[in-house]
Amino acid sequence: VKGVAPNIFAQSGPGCVIGSCDQGDLTCGKIDDVRRKYTILQ
Repeated sequence: VKGVAPNIFAQSGPGCVIGSCDQGDLTCGKIDDVRRKYTILQ
């Protein structure tokens, strides 16, 4: 989808990929794993 509309989806995905986790008590606790996965996808 990013390839079709990169301006719309540039900031898509979990917030913790580009900053800190904003989920509070509902965090998955796997910030390093999530960042690694989404870095590979980009």
